[in-house]
Amino acid sequence: MPEGLSRVLDMMAACISPTLVSSELKDGNGQNLTDAARAKAENMKRLRGEIMTLETQLNAARNGLESNIQRIRSTAESQQNAYQAALTRLLGNLGDSDTDKEKADTYGDAMDEVNQSWTAFRSRTAELVKLVADSGEANDGVSDLLGLKAFDSKSGQAAVYAEGEAQYKALAALMKSAIESQKTYDSAEEGLLSKRAEYNNAVSGALPASSGSNAGGTPGSGSV
Repeated sequence: MPEGLSRVLDMMAACISPTLVSSELKDGNGQNLTDAARAKAENMKRLRGEIMTLETQLNAARNGLESNIQRIRSTAESQQNAYQAALTRLLGNLGDSDTDKEKADTYGDAMDEVNQSWTAFRSRTAELVKLVADSGEANDGVSDLLGLKAFDSKSGQAAVYAEGEAQYKALAALMKSAIESQKTYDSAEEGLLSKRAEYNNAVSGALPASSGSNAGGTPGSGSV
């Protein structure tokens, strides 16, 4: 870069760089705050910073949870497709006899039951993840609280969804991750709500005794 251009860029950067005018807190009229008002303003400034940090954490937790939920739905769809393929194979082995027709009806009824469980799961994934997270049960395998059904590719009957199914391990891992994300989100949300309540108390001058800050002084709007 030519030296002249470099100097011009340095001057431009200096012009737009922020400059600290004063580190003293002032009121709306530019006057120094009283000790009590300064303590309150500093406490509110601290609370605003903590709220911003918690909001960032909450957004990150929400993004992680939503990502897990979308992956769970995709895995559930894959499992449904596997069951549909199993049904197609069974039906392909049947003939036109009355007995085979009865079997076909039985297989179809079982598949309807299985599909209903998975369709409900996919439409209520977020709600069900929250349910399992709140239940406090161990995150080993796929919870029975989900109410999922499996289609037995040999008998053509509906059964409880259990280990050994095509997508069981993948779904169990995703559910475990989603449950942890849900707990992280709930904790961040609780912390944010608590901090916002503390901030509102600070604005009204009703600071909790444990805060250690002086809530006295004029409750005016200080410039921070």
